[in-house]
Amino acid sequence: MEENKTETTELTELQQKIAEYEAQVKNLKSTLSERNSEAAQHRREAEEWKSKFESTMSEQELAESKRKAQEEATLKELAELKRDNTINKYKAKYLSMGYTEDMAQSSAEAKVDGNDDVLFQNESLFIQKNIENTKAELLKSQPSISSGKPIGAEEAQKIRDEKLRRYAGL
Repeated sequence: MEENKTETTELTELQQKIAEYEAQVKNLKSTLSERNSEAAQHRREAEEWKSKFESTMSEQELAESKRKAQEEATLKELAELKRDNTINKYKAKYLSMGYTEDMAQSSAEAKVDGNDDVLFQNESLFIQKNIENTKAELLKSQPSISSGKPIGAEEAQKIRDEKLRRYAGL
C-alpha cells in the first residue's frame, strides 16, 4: 500500500511539474510572439524613417549619396582585386622556387596579410623537404663500393652485363 501511495505522490508531483513547465512554455511563446511583433514594428518604423529621410533629400543629395555608395563598393572591389593579384604574383614566385601548390598559396596569403609566423613556418618546411630530397638524390647517384680501383663507365657496363649473364644462367 505504501508503494501505491509513494507512486501516486510521485505521479502527482510530476504532473504538477509538467503543468508548471507547460505554463512556462505558454508564457515564453506569448513573450516571443510579442517580441517578434515589436521587432517587425521597429523594422517598419526604420523603413519609414529611411524613406522620409530620402524624401527630404534633394535629388542632388540623393544622387550624391548613391554615387558615394557606388564609389565605396567599387573601391572595396578594387582592393580585393589588388589583393588577389598580389597573392597570385607571390604564389607564382613560390611555385617557381619549388614550393607545392598548397604551400605556395599559404605563403603568398601570409606574405600579403603580414603573417610572418606562417611564412617562416612554410619556409622552414620547404628547406627541410629540399634537404631531404637532396640527400635522397645524392644517395641514389652515389657509386657502389668498389675494391679500391676506380670504375669507369665501360667497366660498370661490363659488371652489369656479367651480373645479368649469371642471373640468366649463361
